[in-house]
Amino acid sequence: MGKLITRKSKTSDFRSDIGEIVDVITFAKEFLHRFPGDKQKDTLVAINGDTPGVWSTKYHEAALEVGMKGGKNWILEIDAAFTLYFINCLNNPHEYFSRITKRLVPYTIDKTFDLVNVSVVDENQARRAFFDSVKRAIKLTIDPKTGDNWFERYTGLDLREEFGDLKKKEIEFPVSIRGAGGIRVMSFNSEGNAPEGLHMLKFYADELSRADTKAKYLGAVKLYDLGLNNTAISFPNNVGKVLGWAYPNDTDF
Repeated sequence: MGKLITRKSKTSDFRSDIGEIVDVITFAKEFLHRFPGDKQKDTLVAINGDTPGVWSTKYHEAALEVGMKGGKNWILEIDAAFTLYFINCLNNPHEYFSRITKRLVPYTIDKTFDLVNVSVVDENQARRAFFDSVKRAIKLTIDPKTGDNWFERYTGLDLREEFGDLKKKEIEFPVSIRGAGGIRVMSFNSEGNAPEGLHMLKFYADELSRADTKAKYLGAVKLYDLGLNNTAISFPNNVGKVLGWAYPNDTDF
């Protein structure tokens, strides 16, 4: 089983029906039946920390380099699924994130928690390489106590693709209060202004090394800077995260 919650976190922050809150490595093993290697563990812990029930504020940005077919999506799927699990375990996400961001003005109930995925290549790449795989990870997240899908059981997420909550470019988790801002997972194209106006908790930038011309490079810089700025403003104190990953490229850009 996972580690017990430490005194760094208030037990009252979390729903009593969830049971023990686990860390990201335990989540990978027990909920997704994935067993990361040492470097993969290092990556997941650098982003999420290793203390159950505590959102890590160690880093704002992580830049990941891995060879082609090196398993980058496999790890980022774990990260996204764990993030969705963590937020849904909270009794009051708006209060919790207001506290750890150290905001003077707390988040109002209408604020969303957006996980945004972009690709320097194009919109189809963004959806195919990451967004669709996150949907698969959501479907594979199993409650070890019951054998049920965890998100279906504890959040009421409708896992049907066409008629449920898993849309082609967006996943929106159900909310219990009308007008409340919930959790959204979104996939966008490579335009620098595509994700503007969102309240980004995590920004995933795929295939940055594919910007192999000056024009593509300038566009990638604009897109990446948007993610850095939005996450830092929306969720300050290193609460918001930017994760950029790519395989090595030998062009000038």
